Formats: sequence, C-alpha cells, structure tokens
Amino acid sequence: MTTYHMKQSIAGCLRNNRVGTIDFLEDENGKPLSDAEARIELNKLLEAGHTVMPVGDDCEGFDVFGGGCPGHEPLTGGDLCKAILKNQVYQPCFVSDVSESHAIERKQTAMIDKTYSGIKFTFRSGCNGWAYVVPISNMGKILTAKEAGL
Repeated sequence: MTTYHMKQSIAGCLRNNRVGTIDFLEDENGKPLSDAEARIELNKLLEAGHTVMPVGDDCEGFDVFGGGCPGHEPLTGGDLCKAILKNQVYQPCFVSDVSESHAIERKQTAMIDKTYSGIKFTFRSGCNGWAYVVPISNMGKILTAKEAGL
C-alpha cells in the first residue's frame, strides 16, 4: 500500500490563518519563526513559484510546485532490514542467495547484525552472508515496516 504525505497550500496557509497564528514553522536551524517571520518566508516561497509545502516528516521527492508527495512504497525485505539495523544491533531474518520469496519459502533463519559491502547481509565477522533477507519477529512472523516501528 502506497503512503502519501500530506501537503499544505502556501497561499491557503497565509489566507486562512489569522495574524499571529502561524507559529508552527522553523528556520533551517530549528528555531521557531514568529508569525511575521513565517509570513515573510512563505511569501518568498510563493514568489519562487512554490505552491505547496510538506506537512510533517521529510518526504523524499516532494514537489513544491504543486505535485506534493510522489508516494512511497513500504519498506520490505533487505530495505526494511537496513532501516531496522540503523536503530538496533541484531535482526532475525529469513535468508537466501536466490530471492526474498525463496528466503520465505525455505525459512532458513539467521540473526543479521550488519550489511557487508552493501551487497551481502552477514550474521558474524568473516561470513560470506546472503544477498536476500526478510526480517521476522522472534516468533518467525514476517515483519512489516509498521510492526518494526518505521
């Protein structure tokens, strides 16, 4: 299921928010902007041709000229494993050198602890590793990005 991030019309933000109520924007250093500062910055964006801004988290590929979020497919398999390993040391996975579907079918498991050369996933130093991994729970259930907290 594709995820789409929300967008906010810049003109609508300026038009529909009473003076003194645009207090939710920050500068590039994370400092909150006053309403007056925010209105100046929003008008600069409009002058540059921007029509929308993202709401919430960063959105890769966001089109500020009207398209907004291009949509994002959920993380699965090796991409999900890489994302999980940014926040923890180990992740149990089904493993294979053939494909992710082969890893699921054969159900060989390994405790993955890092990626090796960006190509193979390993479970201990010196191991040749596997090309395909599918993250699983401690009970052997395939994890989704949502279940992994991503």
